[in-house]
Amino acid sequence: MSTRQSAGVRKVRSERKYYKKIARKYWEKTKIRLNEKENQELSMLVRGIEATDQGREELEKVFEEAEKSKSGRGRTLKEVWKMDQMNEGNFQLTMTSNTLVLMADIDGFQHGQEPFTPKCLALACDRIEGSYSWLFDTSHLLGRPSTHLTMYRYQMEEIHGLTLMSPGIPVALFPSVLAHTIFDILLECLAMGVRAERPQSIILFLKGRNKILVLQEALAACELPVTVSIRNLEDIGCPTAARLCPDIRSKLLSTQFKTNEYAIWFAQ
Repeated sequence: MSTRQSAGVRKVRSERKYYKKIARKYWEKTKIRLNEKENQELSMLVRGIEATDQGREELEKVFEEAEKSKSGRGRTLKEVWKMDQMNEGNFQLTMTSNTLVLMADIDGFQHGQEPFTPKCLALACDRIEGSYSWLFDTSHLLGRPSTHLTMYRYQMEEIHGLTLMSPGIPVALFPSVLAHTIFDILLECLAMGVRAERPQSIILFLKGRNKILVLQEALAACELPVTVSIRNLEDIGCPTAARLCPDIRSKLLSTQFKTNEYAIWFAQ
């Protein structure tokens, strides 16, 4: 990196620190406390905005218009938005006394704008050792064009190591498998005495906006006796699994391994 680039990076970081400080003062003066229902509704609204390209584009326009009205206002507003997102997650974690926290990860295949096809689902609880994992049948993807297969092979060799042809559960059963796994974890928590009673709500953490959309769609098709909200691990500063385990040389970490590492990190 050149000296000029380094100076530019330092300037950006300095400005970010300055606007975060201003945003913190403003946020502390204007924040309000929500009850659990109100907070869940706010969570759905925030996720709805962040989950689509249109929502993110409109949000950026708001920041740009604010910046045009007065220099620094847009950047301050952006920092306030980030703080609201962080506080939303922290509120659920600290203010809901009967909440169970689960970690999840999904690996699979996708080419371009086509729907993501899950190959492996793993869930772990921060209070239970080990994880639950399931493999899904993705052999139907072999009929896709060669450009798709090239991308699938790259994802297999460079991202997760999962193959198209390995046997598994039909992908159509993904929502049912997700619900079944959540039930299993709840029962194990009760059996092990981790919880004295069934939790009233669950927070499901995982990394990546696209993966969150997959789980949101699956949860919409599930019938669960508890409220389940989904949060992005990136919002609470969780490092990548590779950074959590720098001593492991393999670049391909299994879905189960990553989920366990996230659960261990969260428990600490």
